[in-house]
Amino acid sequence: YVMVDFTAAGDPAKLKADLEALGMQQAVAFGRIVSGRMPLKALRKAAALGSLHVGRAALADCAAILKAALA
Repeated sequence: YVMVDFTAAGDPAKLKADLEALGMQQAVAFGRIVSGRMPLKALRKAAALGSLHVGRAALADCAAILKAALA
């Protein structure tokens, strides 16, 4: 899992529901941002969501995220 922040393209409740369907845990919405723990294997599917505008890792240590993704 990786901590992520996603910005909704429209309704953040729709994005939150879409992300939870892909396995996001501890999802929280504030404004247009949805944050939570996302399975690494679900990131490609999340990137293709129509309800998603943009997403990024919530952690400053991107190198650790890449290592975990490639392990």
